[in-house]
Amino acid sequence: MVQSNAEANESIIDDQGLDVLTEIVNIGVGRAAAVLNRVVNAHVSLSVPSIELVSRGELAQRMTGGAGADEKLSWVELGFDGDMQGAASLMFPRDDAEKLVSALVGEAVEADWDEARVGTLTEVGNIVLNGIMGSLANMSGCRLNYTVPTCSEGTVEVASQVHGTSSDCVCLVASARFVISALGLDGSVVLFFDLEQIGGLVETLLAAS
Repeated sequence: MVQSNAEANESIIDDQGLDVLTEIVNIGVGRAAAVLNRVVNAHVSLSVPSIELVSRGELAQRMTGGAGADEKLSWVELGFDGDMQGAASLMFPRDDAEKLVSALVGEAVEADWDEARVGTLTEVGNIVLNGIMGSLANMSGCRLNYTVPTCSEGTVEVASQVHGTSSDCVCLVASARFVISALGLDGSVVLFFDLEQIGGLVETLLAAS
């Protein structure tokens, strides 16, 4: 009998593996927050209260939170290859992305708002995603090469398919919380791997822990 995507996910990672991934992602997010505090004009706190492994088909449902697949998102993508191949994305509901940019750059850039928005989101995404991927690479001993990060907008459905349509792709979703001057914003860090790679990564991390 062929396994469903959900059953396949469960077979390659258990609670212990998920705990290790959560710990490493939190370490990466903590490093990213320290960098953000140095490069932006505001105190930034980041936390990852939850993390889960889902199939590509389930990703759109997780990202909508019941709002529908046509909800608009803003996201920053960072591709990687080397010992592992895949992509990492930092995704926000579009309204939260606008609030994040406003909190970081203020209201003094109305004439160049689009340029400021793209530049700010790309910088934030690059810092957060490099912090997380750097932690995963260091802990697993993987050597990775990164692409130049890009900023995009579109529906949840489009965002969930931007890295191809392989049914073997699984998505590690870390729900991130940004706090800037007591302003809470919800985003998600999504790491795209195929089934074989995520299983190998978890085994390596468990052996090193």
